[in-house]
Amino acid sequence: MDLMTDAELSLAGLIPPRARSVLEMGCGVGVTGRRFKEIQPECRYFGIDSDRDKLRQAAKVLDRAAVEKDWDIDLSRYGLDELDCIMIHGAFWRGHEREAAGRLAYFCGFLSQDGQIVLTAGAADSKDWLEGALTGLPLQGYSRMSWIDMTVIRLFRTMAPPLRIHTFAAEPITAHIRTTLPTICCNTEPGVIIREKYGYPDVSRLRGDEQICMIQRCHLNNSENAEAVFSALAGEHRLLINEFDDAPFHWHTDPAYSAFVGVHVVQTSTPALADVFREYNPYVLTVENQVASLPPLRQPDLTSDHATIFFGAINRREDWQEIMPVLDEAIQRYGARLSFLVVGNREFYDALRAENKEYFGGSDGEIAPYDTYLAAMQQADIALLPLRDTPFNRLKSDLKFIEAASCGTVALAAPTVYARTLRDGRTGFLYHDLRELRQLLSLLIENPLLRWETAQLAYAYVRENRMLANHYEERIYAYRELLAHRDELELERRRRMTKLRHVHVGGIS
Repeated sequence: MDLMTDAELSLAGLIPPRARSVLEMGCGVGVTGRRFKEIQPECRYFGIDSDRDKLRQAAKVLDRAAVEKDWDIDLSRYGLDELDCIMIHGAFWRGHEREAAGRLAYFCGFLSQDGQIVLTAGAADSKDWLEGALTGLPLQGYSRMSWIDMTVIRLFRTMAPPLRIHTFAAEPITAHIRTTLPTICCNTEPGVIIREKYGYPDVSRLRGDEQICMIQRCHLNNSENAEAVFSALAGEHRLLINEFDDAPFHWHTDPAYSAFVGVHVVQTSTPALADVFREYNPYVLTVENQVASLPPLRQPDLTSDHATIFFGAINRREDWQEIMPVLDEAIQRYGARLSFLVVGNREFYDALRAENKEYFGGSDGEIAPYDTYLAAMQQADIALLPLRDTPFNRLKSDLKFIEAASCGTVALAAPTVYARTLRDGRTGFLYHDLRELRQLLSLLIENPLLRWETAQLAYAYVRENRMLANHYEERIYAYRELLAHRDELELERRRRMTKLRHVHVGGIS
């Protein structure tokens, strides 16, 4: 098992995820390259290091590796051109700052039109040479940022207009897929600076240079407070976006309306949710969920008669209760051949009558970390995705299917939501009643070859269609387009708030 966690994104998260060709100077044993190829599977990654022993390890995971002592390298020897990113670690340029301008100019000749050079510097490294080194280079600009325990200097060959966003996220679990990982990707692009903080949307926490304020799963106490908060956030010519990827049905008070009426744009994850939010606000941006990394597809033991079933979901009691009799039958029939991995739902775990079961989750009802959830899913052969056909469930996304597919785990799902993208019998299996669930569950338990073939097709679907690395630029483009129409959107926002205010005065809720 080898899954990418937030901490392990580290240096891999500094490379533009769109990059299809990367050169890393100081690649070590190839950890950054191996991680990046999970973010962008289509990338050809070339590593250089001065340590021959490390290179032997790197060569096993990178597309190509070579030994060089420092950055005085003749890249033409390796046939490199049109590189999307050249990452140079301090060990390669340290002590050679005087030659920096010449070497950087040389490397620029190997970049693609939108290519970047990324320099990493430790605490002891001098960065004063940077401004002088940039003079006369075929570069349009640079940025400097702190990243864990180092400074990162990013040199852009082309420069776009500034795009500065401040995100107020509800909490890490709900923000992870919708804003946190996209933020890491977007911040690698020229001119883009996104800051994400957790907590209540508060104008006093802004720096003053933001063009966009995004609030993720906004919660406000009353409509009067909502109007004041939104007006303040929209001040200074800012665009205001409410990112909300779930059904708002549980909000039965006026703030629910204000949260969507009082922003310029609502951002959500599915067309069905977009239709709901258009009842409050006609300006809705639909950005579907994607996975941030694709670990290597694990090779199964096709001779084994054992199968592991995964279940990981919260607040789904009514969905899983109706399938429990089928699971009980399977447990009695297959006995020790069947085991279960459960994440985040202790009630479901306790209801299982299986001897072979394991629970992953936080203590005292806390939601399990996302990497724990994925790690458990990757160990399983079958992912159970029950979802009853209800108005609330119809508004959910297919995220659990693409997560299972990225982990090489076969989805056995209800048609609600999942029928939109899961191809029944090819990339997963759909059951429409308990009889069909019983048949399909037995089929998958008893046929490891069928599971393997299905897993490969689902994995290919995610690789080709649902990788964040191939879609995050669409967000940047959409935000720039919305900013271009901010004045018109502000007029419409004020009209909606005035209308809502009159509704409250009239006593209608």
